Amino acid sequence: MTPGRTIEDILNLAVWAPSGDNCQPWRFEVYDNKIDIFNVPDKDKALYNFRQSGSMVAHGALIENIFIITSQLGYEVRPSFPPAKEKNNLVASLTLTESKPKEEPLYNFIKVRTTNRKPYKKHYLSPEIKENLLNSVIGEGGVVLIEDEKQKHLLGRSLSANEQILFENAALHKSFFSNVVWNKREEQEKKSGLYLKTLELPPPARLAFHLFSSWNWLKFLNKLGLSRSVAKTNAKIYGSCAIMGAIITPSESDEDFIAAGRMMQKIWLKATASGLGMQIMAGLPYLARRVFANQADMLSDTHHQMIRNHYSQIESIVDGKNKNIVLLFRIGDGGNPSARSSRLPAEIKVIKPFVLK
Repeated sequence: MTPGRTIEDILNLAVWAPSGDNCQPWRFEVYDNKIDIFNVPDKDKALYNFRQSGSMVAHGALIENIFIITSQLGYEVRPSFPPAKEKNNLVASLTLTESKPKEEPLYNFIKVRTTNRKPYKKHYLSPEIKENLLNSVIGEGGVVLIEDEKQKHLLGRSLSANEQILFENAALHKSFFSNVVWNKREEQEKKSGLYLKTLELPPPARLAFHLFSSWNWLKFLNKLGLSRSVAKTNAKIYGSCAIMGAIITPSESDEDFIAAGRMMQKIWLKATASGLGMQIMAGLPYLARRVFANQADMLSDTHHQMIRNHYSQIESIVDGKNKNIVLLFRIGDGGNPSARSSRLPAEIKVIKPFVLK
C-alpha cells in the first residue's frame, strides 16, 4: 500500500488487526487530529469474550497498527484512556502530532499477517529472533517463551481441553458455530466471521465439520469419543512447534488487555517478518476468567474442574501465579496458510476532517 494521506487511509489499513472470530468490534470518530476508538459489543457476543476482554485485546492490536502506520508517515500518537465510569464504549482517544517520519520495518507486514493453524516444523528459533520477540513488552506486562519439549506438550494438552469442552457444551457449541463462515462466497460477502478454510482441516474433516454443527449429531459422536479425539489431535499440533509463548499482565483492567493486544500484534508482525506462522490459543484462559468470576453457569461441574486444573498447569509453566495470563501462542514454520480472512472497511464518522501533511 502507498502511504495514505488521510486518517481514513490509516484506519483502513489498521483494521487488518486480529480479532476474535474476525468480528472486528470497532468503530471510529475523527475530529481534526484526534481519533476516538469505540468498542461495538454487539459484534462479538461470544461466551469466550467475557466482559469484552477479548475485544480489548483486539483493540490493542488495532492501536499497535496505528502506532506503526503513523510513525511511518511522520506522526506521533499520544493515547489516552477514559476512566471506567466515563467509557460509554470509548476504548481510547489517539491524538496525532507531526514528527519526523521513521522507517518502520513492520509496516509492510500489517496486511500480510494472518493466522496459520497448520502443523509447524520443530526447528528451533535463532537467539536473535527470540530476543526480538521478547523485546515486545509494553507497560508492565510480560512475554514468556517456552522451548522445552515436555512443557510444550503439557501446554498443548491443557490448551486443547478448550476444544473438548466446546464440543461437549451446548451453549459454547452454539456460540462458536454461529460465527462460522462456510465457503469463499459467503466470506467475500460478509468479510467477517470465522472462515472455515482458515481452520486448516483436511478435506474429510472439513466435510464432517458440517455434521458437527448439529448439536444432536455431535452429542451422539461424543459418545464415540469425538470430543476427546479432537482435543488429542489439537494437543499434538499445538505442542509440535518451534516455540510457545504467553502474554501476561499484572491485572484484568481494560488498559492491561489493550496493552496485551499491542504486545500480541508486535510479536505476530515480527514472526511474520521472519517468515514464520503464528496461532493464538486463548480459549482456555478466557473460559478460566468466567469460572474464577463465578460467571460460568452454562458449564458443568466437570468442565469447571477441568478448566481449573488445566489453567493451574498453564500457570505453573509460564510462571503466571497471581498474574493475568491473557493468551498463549505458538510460532513456527508451517508454510503458507490455505486461506485468510477479509476485512470490512473501517466504520468512520468524520466530525472534522484532518489531512496529513
